[in-house]
Parts: sequence; C-alpha cells; structure tokens
Amino acid sequence: MSTTALTKQTYSYFDDVQNVEYIDLEPSLIQSCKDYNYYIAENELGRMSKKDKNRIGTHFMLNQIINVCKESDTKKYFLLS
Repeated sequence: MSTTALTKQTYSYFDDVQNVEYIDLEPSLIQSCKDYNYYIAENELGRMSKKDKNRIGTHFMLNQIINVCKESDTKKYFLLS
C-alpha cells in the first residue's frame, strides 16, 4: 500500500501569459521519501545493498514526478523551494 493515496499535495501556479504551470516539487519529493521508507520497512529490506536502495529510491521519486506530470497537459517548470 502506498501512502500517496492518503495525502496528495501539489503546490503550483499557472501563468496565463506564458501558458506555463510552475510546480513546487518539494511536497512530491517528501512524499516519495515517505513511500520509500514505508516500502523498505514493510518489506524488511534494510539489509539491501546501497545500490539497490538507490534504485528503489529513484523509482519512488520518478513515480511522483510522473504523477505530477499526468495531472494536466500544460507545459511545466519544476521548482524546489
């Protein structure tokens, strides 16, 4: 079970003049970290190699970014606060 279904926060601003949506990725990346930690703890994967943990962490980050991209069809700029 993913904790993503429980909380969904997106901070964005749409610029009508440039037709661009500015999105703050920090809430999504925080959520990906929570999902990653939950996955590691729930599946007892604490003894994995660092390389495998990095791959899983990258998966969760990219999954959140893809979900943000799917929310609308507008051009996006990503920000980190």
